[in-house]
Amino acid sequence: MLKPGIIADENKIKEFIECTDINDVWYESFEGWKLNLRLGNEVYLSSEELPKVLEKGDVVSIRSGEFALLITEEKIKLPFNVMGFISMRFSFKRKGLINVSGFHVDPGYYGKLIFSVYNAGPNDIVVRRCDSLFMIFFERFENKISESYKQKENYENIPSSMITDIKGRSVTLSNNAVKIEKLEFYFKILLGVVIAMVTLVVKGLLE
Repeated sequence: MLKPGIIADENKIKEFIECTDINDVWYESFEGWKLNLRLGNEVYLSSEELPKVLEKGDVVSIRSGEFALLITEEKIKLPFNVMGFISMRFSFKRKGLINVSGFHVDPGYYGKLIFSVYNAGPNDIVVRRCDSLFMIFFERFENKISESYKQKENYENIPSSMITDIKGRSVTLSNNAVKIEKLEFYFKILLGVVIAMVTLVVKGLLE
């Protein structure tokens, strides 16, 4: 019987990943106990109407303060005694890209993963299809869970329900800062006009 715990067997982990260029991916993305997952062919930005379809090499910019849905290039296929733990890679976290969608993959799941992310950084973040944005590692249970608990939704594309959930430009600190600067500018103009008028009135009374 296989022992429960974190899985570090390279051949076993390969069984959980499905993609056309698995050997190339493995050489570049496997790091002993975790695997880096790549950005796939669809991205949805909360300020846009429709998802963007990306060809290989295409880039997309996630603006500061914007939500996005990102789908993976790879499919995950898990048995009922294994679950996955997912995260953004640190190289993108330090730019301000935060995963807000969850941190695990259910046992028995088969399909691509969709990350809901938020750019909390001060700058736009540019990502390219097949960039290694995410990471996953796996843990084995002592016993299998019941197949009746299998996740009902297995993703091939970004569903419309997720798009509806985040659609619309978010209010951000940077947007608020611009608005405050505009208000300060208009206030200074108004204050200048008021002071000039008061000065003229006072001058007229003294004459």
